[in-house]
Order: sequence, then structure tokens, then C-alpha cells
Amino acid sequence: MKVKPYNRQTEINKFLANYDTPFEMKDDAIDTRTMADNYDKGIIPLQDIAQAIDIVLGPQKRPANPDPFDPKTGIVKFGYVDWEDCYLWPRFQRDVAPNHLYKIELDFEHTSVLLPTAILVDNMYMLWDGHHTAQEMKRQNYTSIPMWYIDVEMITEEVITEAGFTDRVEYAVWLAGQNMIRINSRNKRKLHAYDEFMILLETKDSATVAMNNILTATQFFPKRNANTPNAFSQIKSGQAIFEMTDDYGVKGKYFKKIQRIKSKI
Repeated sequence: MKVKPYNRQTEINKFLANYDTPFEMKDDAIDTRTMADNYDKGIIPLQDIAQAIDIVLGPQKRPANPDPFDPKTGIVKFGYVDWEDCYLWPRFQRDVAPNHLYKIELDFEHTSVLLPTAILVDNMYMLWDGHHTAQEMKRQNYTSIPMWYIDVEMITEEVITEAGFTDRVEYAVWLAGQNMIRINSRNKRKLHAYDEFMILLETKDSATVAMNNILTATQFFPKRNANTPNAFSQIKSGQAIFEMTDDYGVKGKYFKKIQRIKSKI
């Protein structure tokens, strides 16, 4: 039987037919904020977003028949690790930057800590990511470090040999180096200025709310791209202008003037 070619827009339209409020579904962004208007309290099940992602990417970009994977049985574990059991092997880590550590410290919050990750070799937890975070935990007097770690002893000889290694530790070092680059260089998506602005707005950051009030009053709306009428996409420059103070130390005055001029053009 001849397989009908995949038409992405047709599949998107079919998917959107299930919703009262349509939303954009593009490669660079699925508009989850508008999508949320279709759900009670604006909370979207991850399964629905997963379906939308599959439709946008299409069948040619799906993983090739992956077997079910239970992470609880895998080689990556979670634990609270004592400080004296943690090590840095510079072979697969960047140099430590005290100024970056202090930058983290100035904005440190216990509820926003990402977990360091390590390989476990000979009872030593050697970090391949999150070293600065771990050091800040130390400065904050954490009694242990919450951590994801790869248990090297669980890796089969077959996997090690297929990767071209005969020594388990050397394979672990290679794996840690690959993962460090994979996470920090190749696959980290930078937070877009629009997403940052909307997160601040929807979590009621006072300066962002005030800035958005000016935008609304001048009939402009924050958008990711400047492809719709009255879209305000120059988020970073707008924030910089908003932060400028007048002779009385008041913010927003110059931003308001600029927006009023733009609204009359």
C-alpha cells in the first residue's frame, strides 16, 4: 500500500481543530502561552505538548523505534553525596572561575539549584558538569551535595569495547568529556529574551509589569518576532531604556515617551 506523504501543515491543522483557541506551532517555538488558554487554569499536560512536538518535527525526525526505557534501572543514579567524596578531574572539566561563582552567589536561591552531574569511579564522584554549582553549595554550607551520577561499574564490557576502549576508567573519562561538551556547547538552548520577559511578567515581577502596562497603553504587545502588527520584539533594548531614570530617580519615563512616539507613527 502506498504511504501518503506527510503534510505537516495538514497535521497541524488537524491537531489545532481540537482546540477552541488556536496557537502557533513552528520549528523554533510552539506558543504554549496561547495553547494554555485552552486548559483549566492554563496548565498543559506534557503529553499534549509531546504530541504537538511530534507533529511539528514529523515522522522523519522521530527516534528510530526506541525500546521502552526505565530510568530507574539505568546506569544514571541520584544520591546525596558527602563533600569529601567529590572530586574534580580536570581532564573533562573547564577551569574554575571564581568570578562566575560569585555571580551565582549574588543570585543564589536554594529552590533554583540545578543538580551537579558526575561519574562514579573507585568510590570517587568526579564532576563533569555543575562544578561551580557544587562549589557554591559548599560556600552555602550544604551538608551534602544532591547529584546525578553515572555508575561506571554498571557499564557493560561490550559498550566499552564498541566505543574503542579496553580500560573502564578511560572509557568513563571519555564519556564524561563527551557529556560535558554535549550539555554545555552543543545542545544548550539559550533563554530567549521574549521567554524571559513573559516569565517575569506572568510571575508578577514589578518592573516587568510596569513596562508591560506602558506597552499595553500604547497598543504594543511583547512578541518573539516582529512579524505581527504592533509587535514589540526588541525586549532587551526596551528593558535597558525602561531602567533609565529621570532626575528624580523614576524609571520608565523615557520608555513611555518612546512608545508614545512609536504609536503615532
